[in-house]
Amino acid sequence: MAPILPLPAARRTAGDARVRQTDRVTPSEPDFPLEAAMGKWIRTILLALLVMFAIFYLYTRPEAAAEFVKFIFGIFDSIGRFFDSLARG
Repeated sequence: MAPILPLPAARRTAGDARVRQTDRVTPSEPDFPLEAAMGKWIRTILLALLVMFAIFYLYTRPEAAAEFVKFIFGIFDSIGRFFDSLARG
């Protein structure tokens, strides 16, 4: 069972010194547990497809994959040089 959370202060009236049990709300839960399981299943499938695509790309075009890795490291190098220039004044 989900924990009971108090309502935000904006929903309380000026005369309410305490929060009554009836003024509490529970966090939203999925309507059907199946929906949560399907979301996890879909994420797993998409991640597997992404990994398979990356392996296929590396196998069929290793030069392009190497260029992409150089590009990514170039971005980090540029960010490092930027912060280095900021630190040096």
